[in-house]
Amino acid sequence: MDKRYTKTELKRIMHKFLQDEHRGISQKLFAELAGISLTTLRNVFVNETESLSDMVQMRVTRAYEHVLHGRIKIMSHKNVRSVEYRKEAAPRLRRNTQLVLTPDGFKIKTGIRLKHDYSTVTLDEQMEKKHGRAS
Repeated sequence: MDKRYTKTELKRIMHKFLQDEHRGISQKLFAELAGISLTTLRNVFVNETESLSDMVQMRVTRAYEHVLHGRIKIMSHKNVRSVEYRKEAAPRLRRNTQLVLTPDGFKIKTGIRLKHDYSTVTLDEQMEKKHGRAS
């Protein structure tokens, strides 16, 4: 079962995902995978000129989970790129070292995580949350 994201959490995750130059899928192909137009994707998550509807939230969450868990691959045939589903998921993993704010102070958290997982909160976001600042 895939994880469900709140609207604010999904906006934060997708903003990071779409700004990443090494995400492995173009914005156009991601919008096609989600079943929405590229302009809608950009207006909702990058420009923030449109509100996030429930339909867009469900479609984008499903597409993001497919990318995150390696259920899709990008195919290229005669200079035309397309998205295909894998028979078996092949998630892309990477080493992770992160500085985390705990009640005892700062801790270093190491491990392995999914490459395109943007759901973890950065240190700046943790500090803003602790001091009650809105971004």
